[in-house]
Amino acid sequence: RQRRSGRVGPGIGQTKTARANAIANLVYDALRAAVDVHLNVSGLKITGKDQHQISVEYAHAELTNIFNTDDLEIYDELRLVGNRVVEYPPIGNFMPPTKDEAARYLASAHRFVAAIDTWWRAAQ
Repeated sequence: RQRRSGRVGPGIGQTKTARANAIANLVYDALRAAVDVHLNVSGLKITGKDQHQISVEYAHAELTNIFNTDDLEIYDELRLVGNRVVEYPPIGNFMPPTKDEAARYLASAHRFVAAIDTWWRAAQ
């Protein structure tokens, strides 16, 4: 697709909020994938209803030796943010993630992925 102007910036419908939402969703996917690595190596798989909540509960119950408590809390927080942003339209008093929250989520993803990578290398 060809751009009509040389200006770089948000396109139609793209705002700082939309970018913060996208970061929150991508980070949640990364955290969930990291937990899935542990599940799969352990011979487990979560399927069916409430699989996202069960994944968070599994992480809190089984992975506190790999991930720090703050990052596990962010994982749970992002599950709830994802429900409000992606699964269900924002209603009521819902406030989408701020730019600062998105940055905090991204930092958590870096730690989370690095921790599962360290665990994976040690497990081999």
